[in-house]
Amino acid sequence: MKKLLCCAAFFMALAVASPTWATDTALINGINMPVVAPGNFVGPVAAYFPAGGLFSPTNPGYISTGNPATIYSAQQTVTASAVALAAQALVNGIIITAATTNTGTTYVGSATVTAGNGYALIPGQSVSYGVSNTNAVYIIGTASDKVYVTGN
Repeated sequence: MKKLLCCAAFFMALAVASPTWATDTALINGINMPVVAPGNFVGPVAAYFPAGGLFSPTNPGYISTGNPATIYSAQQTVTASAVALAAQALVNGIIITAATTNTGTTYVGSATVTAGNGYALIPGQSVSYGVSNTNAVYIIGTASDKVYVTGN
């Protein structure tokens, strides 16, 4: 009961601190949510309502509320040297799959990937990463093998 009263007092304090919130509406997973306008709060309460609004791209903690309209897919040939995947901006990350026809193991990792420190993909195996660009991922392995890359 004590916690409930504490929370209720906090939200009542918010209402008193700014009885005239300027709000917009953001569509989040099909539900209209209020977007608190910047500059309505002062003091410690302002930390909970960042400039630009809770669901605004100008908020450093912003999480995208929509999915990309397209899916990225590509094939890349593996080489005996570490090579970055072709650059493509992403929102949700990628899946990398070694072709089933590969003759060797493909290793996936950062720019310093080797057969000794990379994530090993045998033919037909996949791995996923939550990266914002495909060029953050490097591959190395048997020359002329292929990987398939998809993401959005």
